[in-house]
Amino acid sequence: MVDGVVHCDQFDQWNWMYWCDKEFDSLYDGALTESDETKRSEMYVEMQKLWDAAAHTVWLAWPTKHYAFRKGLQPALTPTWTGTPAKVQSVVEGPRP
Repeated sequence: MVDGVVHCDQFDQWNWMYWCDKEFDSLYDGALTESDETKRSEMYVEMQKLWDAAAHTVWLAWPTKHYAFRKGLQPALTPTWTGTPAKVQSVVEGPRP
């Protein structure tokens, strides 16, 4: 099965790091169909070890997002927002006189 982000067969599709490890692929494919939770977990641990040993990716930063809330607060934007900028401005700044 080839649907992994770092699968050798996924170059230019999902594997934009061009990292290939046939043992990793084999473990990945096996873990997708392994019904024994303990065995599957061991496979993922081994995959992580291979990934770490290759050291092909270094995270330089991770974006931090802050959220606040209170009762009655209406969001200015939501993931499915389809409003207009003027509508957002009135929500953020309050009603216009």
